[in-house]
Amino acid sequence: MAEIIHVDLDGFFIAVERQLDPRLAARPVVIGGQPSTHGVVVAACAEATRRGVRPGLSLAVAATRCPDAAFLDGAVERYLEASAAVDEILRDAHTTGAGAAVEWTAIDSVFIEVGTPGCVSPGVAASGDGLRVAERIRERLQRELGFEVACGIATTRAAAQIASRMSRPRGLLYAMPGYEARLLAPLDVGLLPDLPVGARQRLVMEQVMTLGDLAGLSPERAKALLGSRGPSFVRCARGEDDRPIDRSQPPRSIAREVTLTHPGAPEAELAEVVRHLA
Repeated sequence: MAEIIHVDLDGFFIAVERQLDPRLAARPVVIGGQPSTHGVVVAACAEATRRGVRPGLSLAVAATRCPDAAFLDGAVERYLEASAAVDEILRDAHTTGAGAAVEWTAIDSVFIEVGTPGCVSPGVAASGDGLRVAERIRERLQRELGFEVACGIATTRAAAQIASRMSRPRGLLYAMPGYEARLLAPLDVGLLPDLPVGARQRLVMEQVMTLGDLAGLSPERAKALLGSRGPSFVRCARGEDDRPIDRSQPPRSIAREVTLTHPGAPEAELAEVVRHLA
């Protein structure tokens, strides 16, 4: 039976910056720019998060909540180089098996399917070996690159990703085949991947508190609460997910930015900036 591993490089940007400058290990770190600009937080370490610093928060506000933090601009190129190094390990036949399907969904999120026909190599069993492969992935990423990751293993994408979220920041959770629905049922509905913004609050208001509650909704009720994708969210809440692993390369990015000199810029000025960047 094929199994899917979700590798969650939680805190990836922070980990890369701390590798480049070991002095940052002793300080809270916030990525996004300097507090004197009008930017927002892109990433924050656990120490800063505990003080209320979250992605999307104004950098100026972040500085008041965590004044001793190191504020960094960040560099997409460095993060892409690091993800490419991770990708090389994930595609190594001695780690995941020859022909293992690898799909990157973000610079810090990747799915791997093991146990498929042809996915074999010395030291890697063929079917039902997701747990052993995940352990090997975690060991190599920590030993060779210094990255500690969370892994979830299941027979479907949705269950594997929820399992990895449950095992953050550096754990491993294996959802045994046939027990996915039982594992997911008591969990907070907000753990479901790809929920639209504000969907959790809307569901909770309707007494849909857990994944089990969501799994029990009728297709009509699910559409009323979550739109056309509602029934697919219900299936994922049950641990059912037939989406295949789409073999892909690590994310690539081209970035341009402009820092506005003052808040509340006129609409015409904003439109001109967007045209320039696009």
